[in-house]
Amino acid sequence: MGRIAVVALLVLNFTAPVMAAANSALPVSGFTVSSKGTLSGPGTVGGVSGTLTSTAQTSTAGTWSMSVRGVPFAGGTYSCSGGGCTYTGTVVGSKTTFSFTTTSSTSSVSRATGFKTHGGWVSTVGHWAGANRGALAAAGLSVGDVVSGAAHGGHTQGNSSGAAANVANGNGGKGGAGDAHGGGHGR
Repeated sequence: MGRIAVVALLVLNFTAPVMAAANSALPVSGFTVSSKGTLSGPGTVGGVSGTLTSTAQTSTAGTWSMSVRGVPFAGGTYSCSGGGCTYTGTVVGSKTTFSFTTTSSTSSVSRATGFKTHGGWVSTVGHWAGANRGALAAAGLSVGDVVSGAAHGGHTQGNSSGAAANVANGNGGKGGAGDAHGGGHGR
């Protein structure tokens, strides 16, 4: 339990300037957008890498789920109209609802909104990771790996692609293609 507190304290220390932003919008990227606007495959939400599955319930609506290396992370519902879909859901164990939209004509996905601050997102991811410590360890990840991805990949300034890519590839979000530090930390 002490490690979770230390990780959370470190994350909050590094992300404090970013947390001040109101209504933080989280990047959503990498997922495959179908011609209808539904999502599938590997990608990231707010720096957390995982695999998203959309399951149709009707021709215009369904459910979705995202897992991190097989560990259920988030899910909810989606509805489609006019060449795009709106995805709404929560992180497992959280009550905060977030949403994002797709556009099939440009294969694009909007930023996820719903968390008031980036720190709120990181805290939610930290709680989820702590609650799933054993399953993450069995999948080759630590709580710190996932929280680091959320802390560094969830904001828009600087180059955070290295951390997200490395977590997705099992390298713990350290080093790699990007520096995972970015700008906007008030340095």
